[in-house]
Amino acid sequence: MKIGLIGFGKMGGATQIAAIERGHEVGAIVSSKGDDFSSLEDVDICIDFTAPDAVLENLRKIAPLKKNIVIGTTGWDSQYDEVCKMAEEASLGLLYAPNFSFGVYLFRKLVFYAQELTKPFDFDVAGIEMHHNQKKDAPSGTARSLKGVPFTSLRIGDIIGTHQVLFNSGDDTIELTHRASTRMGFARGAVQAAEWLQGKKGVFSFDDFMKDMLCDSKELLPRSSPHLKIKPSMSKG
Repeated sequence: MKIGLIGFGKMGGATQIAAIERGHEVGAIVSSKGDDFSSLEDVDICIDFTAPDAVLENLRKIAPLKKNIVIGTTGWDSQYDEVCKMAEEASLGLLYAPNFSFGVYLFRKLVFYAQELTKPFDFDVAGIEMHHNQKKDAPSGTARSLKGVPFTSLRIGDIIGTHQVLFNSGDDTIELTHRASTRMGFARGAVQAAEWLQGKKGVFSFDDFMKDMLCDSKELLPRSSPHLKIKPSMSKG
């Protein structure tokens, strides 16, 4: 597969390495808004890691080329409907995810499951997310995807990405944490998502890709389980 990279910052560089690792060719790199997108005419699919204010314009340039696109850029939620409409009208395949790490996918499922488990009890829930000081959006896309969890955001140093969710009862605390050690987990996930998107039309999420990858149409960890019954203990005095 010949991949076109849109954006060549830290994530773009990691994605190039991941693509080559998996036997693909990086056929073109568009590194800035002013670059000529015609260099993408000969690629099979595009991967976008740019900036929030560039996503819509990038798609406008991609649409006439009829190239499917994986978008890992975050912070453009207000334009999501417009982007989806444009992709559908151009008969493109588009997959957007705020995070392509398989570890983050599992972390999200664990958080959703923990929310269900703690419902019968008096737990407060809150999250903290930390990223490097160049990250433009806050809270992160991953944090925004964890519905029902209010997040505090920190932008400091060169932290790649840490998400922590805490459940506190007053008597004890449960902590779930995902900490990225390198960007390669995100990059490899984006390349594998591009492999899956090849030849498809429509708008997809990382969950759509993961469901196929797991060969199961159900959630990996459903938000509620019919087998989970919490009963009060009964004791005789």
